[in-house]
Amino acid sequence: LLSEDEILDGESAKLPGEAQWQGLARYLDETGNEHNEWDGVEYARFSNIADVKKASMNFYWDVPGKVSKSQLPGQSNLYDEVNGSSAPEYGLNLSVDGAIINYGPWADRQRMSLQNIFFPASYHDAVPAQRLTVDQNRVATVFKLFFCLESDITLRIPTREASKDWKWQGRAEGHRAHNATDTGVRKRRGKGSKKWFKKESQATGADIRPFGWMDVKVAADTTINYAMDMYARQDGYHNTLSLDVKGTEISSSVNHAMLWKSGNLLLEGDLSNPLRWNALRKWIFKIHCDGLDLYMLRDHMFLLTDLIADWGMGPPPDFYTFVPFLYSMDINFKNFKLFLNANDANIVNDPSDLEDNNFLILNGEELHAMLEIPIDHYRPAQSSIKFDVLAKDMSLDISNPPRITLHSLLRQKRLATLKKLTLGGSHTFFVEQAPGLIDMLQMDICGTDLELQAFGYLVRMFINVKENYFGEFLHFKTLEEYQNAGPDAANAETNMVGRFAFRPANDLDVVLCITAEHPIIMLPANLYSAETYIKLELPVASMDLRVANYYLDLAVDVSPVSVSWSGIRNDEDEFDDSSPQIVLDSASITGHRLFGLPPTEPAYVSNWDVSLGNVSGECSLDFVHHLAKAGQVVAFALDDHENALPLAQTANIPEAVFLRLKTGSICLWLNEGKSAIRLYSEPVTLNQNDRADGLFSSRLHLQIPNITATCVDSNSMAHRGSRGDVQPAKCIAFVQTSLDMSMVQRKAHFESEREKQQTHIRQQDVRTGRAKFLLAGNGTMAGGERPRDEEQEALPDPPSMALPKLPDPLAKGSLKMSFAADGSIKSSISSSSS
Repeated sequence: LLSEDEILDGESAKLPGEAQWQGLARYLDETGNEHNEWDGVEYARFSNIADVKKASMNFYWDVPGKVSKSQLPGQSNLYDEVNGSSAPEYGLNLSVDGAIINYGPWADRQRMSLQNIFFPASYHDAVPAQRLTVDQNRVATVFKLFFCLESDITLRIPTREASKDWKWQGRAEGHRAHNATDTGVRKRRGKGSKKWFKKESQATGADIRPFGWMDVKVAADTTINYAMDMYARQDGYHNTLSLDVKGTEISSSVNHAMLWKSGNLLLEGDLSNPLRWNALRKWIFKIHCDGLDLYMLRDHMFLLTDLIADWGMGPPPDFYTFVPFLYSMDINFKNFKLFLNANDANIVNDPSDLEDNNFLILNGEELHAMLEIPIDHYRPAQSSIKFDVLAKDMSLDISNPPRITLHSLLRQKRLATLKKLTLGGSHTFFVEQAPGLIDMLQMDICGTDLELQAFGYLVRMFINVKENYFGEFLHFKTLEEYQNAGPDAANAETNMVGRFAFRPANDLDVVLCITAEHPIIMLPANLYSAETYIKLELPVASMDLRVANYYLDLAVDVSPVSVSWSGIRNDEDEFDDSSPQIVLDSASITGHRLFGLPPTEPAYVSNWDVSLGNVSGECSLDFVHHLAKAGQVVAFALDDHENALPLAQTANIPEAVFLRLKTGSICLWLNEGKSAIRLYSEPVTLNQNDRADGLFSSRLHLQIPNITATCVDSNSMAHRGSRGDVQPAKCIAFVQTSLDMSMVQRKAHFESEREKQQTHIRQQDVRTGRAKFLLAGNGTMAGGERPRDEEQEALPDPPSMALPKLPDPLAKGSLKMSFAADGSIKSSISSSSS
C-alpha cells in the first residue's frame, strides 16, 4: 500500500482529469477531507414551515359559454388568442392574518422533491392552442393567483454558514450523533420518557451547531398577483408575477438588529416559457424600491454569501433534462441611504442607532442597476455575471454620536456631492473550488463633478471604513467583548485563524479602472467649518488597480492641478475665489506590492514610484497663510486625539518598502507689496528604503540641485525702457545653493529586527521566489543558517497565474559613505562579487 504522501506526489504525473472521481457519488470517499465535513450535515433544517394564525381561501371559476360571432379579435384589450375575447375567470384568492414562515435552502430542496413527485415536468415541446370557432365552449386559458397579507408576517430564512466551518472542525460527527439520538428518542418517547429525552439532549449539546438566519418582516396589505397560461400561445406560455410590498424590515443572526428597512417595493416579473421545452428561457424582473436604509457590516456580507452558496447546493441537474435560463434584473432605488460603520476597531453595540455609532452615510436620489445571470450551459466550468449601475445626485454625510465633538461643533454634515456615477463590469468565476483556478472581478467606475471637503476627520473615518470592511477588523464586536479581549484584541483572531485548516478557495483577481471627471477637493483651513479652504481643481484623474492573491499593481495619473484658495467675504455669504496660485503640470504614482502565503497573505515587499511634473505659480501671502493653516488642521484632525479610542497596538509586519520620488523643476513667486521672492530648484529626487542590511535599518537619499531664492523689486519688474525693451528687475537679495543629503537609521535591537524581516520575506516568498535577491546569503537566514528541512518541504501550491518580477537592484554590494574635501557626503556602492 502507498502512503498518503506518495499518493499526493503521484497525482502530478496523472493525466488531466484522471485525479477527479468519474464514478457514482455513492462510492466517493469523503472521510479524508476535513474541509467538507459539514457539507452533508443539514444543521439549518427547520421542519416547522409555517405557523399561521388565520387564513382564508377563495377558489373560483366561471361556467364557460359559447363563442359568439360578435367576439372578434382585436376589439378589446383583454383579447385572448384562443377564445377571441377575455377568457373565463379562473383562479384562487388567499389571505393570511398573522403568520411566521420558516423557509430556507433546506425547505426549498424539499419543495423541489415534492414538486417533482406531484407535478413532474413533461419534457416535451408544447403545441400552440388553436383559436376556437363559433359555438364552441370557451375555455379558461389563464389561472390567476392572488395573495394578500392582512397583517404583518415574518419570514425566517435559516441557512448553513460555510464561512464558519473552520471554527467547527472535527465536530460534525458529534452533531450527527446527536441528531441520530434525537430522532431515535423521538420515535421511542412515550408519556413517561420526557425527562430522559431532555437529559440525553443536553449531554451532547456542546456539538450542536447553530445556524444563521435572516428575518424578513413584511408589512400588512402586501399583495401578490400571479397569472399563468393554461394553454400555449404562438410564442409559448405567458406567466407574469406582480409583487407589491408596502414595507420591509430585515434583521439577521449577525447582531439581531436591523439590516434593511425600506418603504414601498414593487416587483414585476415576466416568467414566460417558450414552446420548446429545452429552449433558452429569459426571465425578466423589474424591481423598484423607495426609501431604503441599509445598515451593512462585513459580517452581513459573509452571511449573504453563505446563504447564496447554501441555496445553490444540492444534486446537479440531469444532462438529458437540463433547461437553460437567463435571469435579467432591472433594479431601481429611489432616495436610498447606505450607512457605513466607521467606529474604531469595529466596535458596534447597536448597528442602527445614530446616537451610538459613527457613520458615513451615502445618499442617492436615484440608482439604476442592470444585472444578468446566465445559466445557459450544463454544468459549465466557468460562469460570468455582468452588471451596469448608474447613480445620480449622490452625496456623502457624516453622522456622529453626542459624545463626539463633531456632533456639536461640525457645522456642515454633508461633506461630498457627486452628480453622476457609472459602474460597469463582470464577475467571472469557476463553479469548482480547486487550486489553480482564478475568479475575476472587473469594474470600470467613472464619477463626474465630485466636490469633496477633505476634513482630517473624514480621512480618519475613511481609514476606519477600510479597516472595518476590508482590513484587520472584519468581524464586529461589542464594547464589552473588546474590553474583555485584553490588550491583544487586534491579533487574537489572527492567531486563532492560524491553528485551523481552511477550505481551499479559488484565487481572486480584481481589476478596477476608476476615473474622476472634473473633481474639486477642498482642504478646510478651520477645524469645524469650510468657510475658508484651499481648493484643488483638475480636469480628470484616473486610477488602474489590480489586486490578486499574489500582488497589487497600482497606477494613478493626474492631469494638471491648479491650487487656489477661497473664503467668505466679510459682509456677504458669497465665496471669494482667488486666481490659481500653484499649477502642477502632472502627477503619476505607480506601486507594486507583494503578498505572501494564505490565508492572511501579508505584504512583504512594496515598491512605490512617484513622479511629479513642473510646479509653477504666483502666490500671495494670504494663500501661503491659508495653506499653512489647512496643513495644520488636517494633521490635527487626522489623529483626532479628542475622540479616537486608545486602541491596542497591532502586530507590526516587517515589510520592506522602497520609495522613489522625482519631480520636475519648481518655480514659485511670492508677491507682497513692493517686493517679490522667486523660489526655484531643478528636479528633486528622493530614494528611501527600509530593507535592513548588514549595517542599517533604513536609508534615505535626497537631492535638490540648484536651489535659488531671489528677492526683487516689484516696481522694477514692470519697468520698460524708452524703446520698449524690458529692463532687468532690481535684485535686492540672491541666495543659491544645492542640497545632497543621505541619512541612515539603525534601530534598537538591530540584529533581531533584521532577522525578523529576513525571516518574514523568506517565508512569504517561498511560493513565488520573486524577492530572493533581498535575502542575505542567497536564501540563508539572517544569522547565516539555512532554513530547516521541514520548512522547505512544506511548500504551498504553486501560483495560479503569471507573476511580474520585481526590478533587480542596479548593483550588488553595500552602501559606503564618506566626507569629501568640501564637507559634502558622498555615497557609493561597493561590489560584493569576487
